[in-house]
Amino acid sequence: MPKVSIIMPNHNGERYIKNSIQSVLDQTFTDFELIIVDDFSSDNSRQIIDSFSDKRIIKYYSNKNRHVAYTVNIGFAMATGDYIARIDSDDKWASDKLEKQVAFMNDNIEYGACFTRVHIIDDDGNQTDEKSIYDLFTLEENKGQKEWLHYFFENGNCLCNPSVLMRKSALERIGKYYNISYVPAQDFELWTRMLRKFPIYILDEKLTYYRWTDSESKISGNDLSSEIAFFNVHTMIKRNFFNDMTDEEFINFFREDFVNYNSKTNLELEIEKAYLLLNSVKSTNMRWLGLEAFEILLHKEGALELLEKNYNFNLCEYYKLYRNSSLYDTVVKKTLENLETEKRGLEIKIKEDKEYLDFYKAEVEKVNFELKKILNSSSWKLTEPLRKFMKIFHK
Repeated sequence: MPKVSIIMPNHNGERYIKNSIQSVLDQTFTDFELIIVDDFSSDNSRQIIDSFSDKRIIKYYSNKNRHVAYTVNIGFAMATGDYIARIDSDDKWASDKLEKQVAFMNDNIEYGACFTRVHIIDDDGNQTDEKSIYDLFTLEENKGQKEWLHYFFENGNCLCNPSVLMRKSALERIGKYYNISYVPAQDFELWTRMLRKFPIYILDEKLTYYRWTDSESKISGNDLSSEIAFFNVHTMIKRNFFNDMTDEEFINFFREDFVNYNSKTNLELEIEKAYLLLNSVKSTNMRWLGLEAFEILLHKEGALELLEKNYNFNLCEYYKLYRNSSLYDTVVKKTLENLETEKRGLEIKIKEDKEYLDFYKAEVEKVNFELKKILNSSSWKLTEPLRKFMKIFHK
């Protein structure tokens, strides 16, 4: 069996998939299988995939389009290696990526996954290192499990999916399949599951080339609809963030944020989870998850009395939160920002067009002025009989 199983999902990726496959075949570490799962492409992807005859490539063609999470899960089920890597059909790897990651994972058996830093590339393969996404995938330092979980809970994902190498035994322990409900953030949800059981590590080298485009064939993009999708899915993930944690794990990872440090009963821990959601205010829309959790809590016998006694809870203050939070704050804000940007762009275009219009108006006036000079000139008037004669002659 190979040491590494590499899973490459593809849907209508004809423009880039050849280079993506070749970057895998060019790896200095050669003990791998490349599982390409085509998600019912309608372009020339299949012909390109079939043009490769390397025996390490395993090809699977779906008879129905089901999107990336389901497609990768097919690859997970087929994987036989000790490690599993992911790459999309429009991304690329540096030739020594796998070699360095496998060496790290072999030497550090406690880690569940290893990532790398990334180069951001555009449609044409040029490095752009576009600031927002570049900073997201580049600036965060390595952390312990507790710190990573806190970061994910407050901020969301910052790990680049095609850079990962995961230990298969770790995946099997946490449930090795993507949750297909969480597209386009299925990888982020998997990382949160991984961190509950295992530490992760980022190699501080740019060994992955991640393509950032607006293409419809891209799983995630940088347009408004993609941002709304990410917002919605991250909200769902955050709502369920603590669900699969044991009480021991929850206390270990989040006790320092407890309202009541001594909370330990089931009801007390549910109260702490509600407060964590309520007070996670980097985006005010997330308060709704806390309000939702309190709505459930307040139906439980003895909850209100316990909240008032041990958590300084004030029911009247709680009601006021409904006036200050909106489930759609983030989406509306982002929509307004995009509209404002579009408005500024149109205003600049109108100004530029007006300048062009004024220029051409001035040019027309110059021509008219010269034309009048000619029409009013003595030579023009003297030659008028000749022009009339020439018209008759040409008829």
